[in-house]
Amino acid sequence: MSKKKYPLYNDCVFHRVFGTEETKNNLVYLINTVFQEIKRKKAEYVSIMDSVNYGKTVKDKKVVFDIKARTNAKNLVNVEIQLEGKKYYIERSFIYLCKLHGDQVPIGEEYDIVKTTYGISFIDFTLFKNHSGSVNLISPTHWIDKDCTLGQVEMIYVEMPKVKMINKNSKPIEKMVYLIKNADNSEDKTVSILRAEDPALDQICIDYNKTAEDKELMAYLEAREKFRRDVVAEKAYARDEGLAEGLAEGLAEGKAEGLAEGKAEGRAEGLAEAKAEVALRLAQRDLPIAEIADMVGITEAEVQHIIAAANE
Repeated sequence: MSKKKYPLYNDCVFHRVFGTEETKNNLVYLINTVFQEIKRKKAEYVSIMDSVNYGKTVKDKKVVFDIKARTNAKNLVNVEIQLEGKKYYIERSFIYLCKLHGDQVPIGEEYDIVKTTYGISFIDFTLFKNHSGSVNLISPTHWIDKDCTLGQVEMIYVEMPKVKMINKNSKPIEKMVYLIKNADNSEDKTVSILRAEDPALDQICIDYNKTAEDKELMAYLEAREKFRRDVVAEKAYARDEGLAEGLAEGLAEGKAEGLAEGKAEGRAEGLAEAKAEVALRLAQRDLPIAEIADMVGITEAEVQHIIAAANE
């Protein structure tokens, strides 16, 4: 069995601590810390919409652990934690949220049954660099009259990197974020203070520690992590090989995924940039400059410039 301890911000661990029938009080507290920040009425209780068999689900190494719940006011809430920044993340999250929102209305039913749907994303990267706050609300709004807002689909992004240190005057959402980031550190004195001051945060830590002590679940998570690393490594290898081959053959048609990606990158980012990347890789393999220039289709002076720029 695995001895590795995964943090609370691991998507599966996060789901287990907040997204089960046994831990749904934690979810109510989590949602309400966000609702308090965006000035929405607090939820009294929630119903979990998706149950998960963790042993079976984690073995499906591509599964996504979102938490879907319905509040006592019939509002739908989708909660997720995302560690890696992805292109078009805002667009992607809104598509998923709108699908959940639309599923409220069965065919033939009236639209007056529709309630507001909230998406809450705890993200470990920064989306809004010009906004100092960690909580960001986006909702469809009239392009001129900013007071005219749909208000039925609201996406909230909680940027965790913006919460570094906290104190007794910190907001509840900041304390929650700090706990999510540091619950696995038993030596963190701030976590101990948070637990002593707030029984709800203490219960979250208790449930986290129970989850972290589940050796079988930790072993499944380690296997999933290895699978993902292998996939990334295979894609990187295919990309490198395909990019070099694609440039050498003039970005011709190819079957390999790496070649296709090489073509796309060469067209999207510019052939010059792609040639520079390949030239640098070939130089790292100690190929003669003249040979690199001939293979890539640039001058020897350009090769020397690429190498010098990389070493600065």
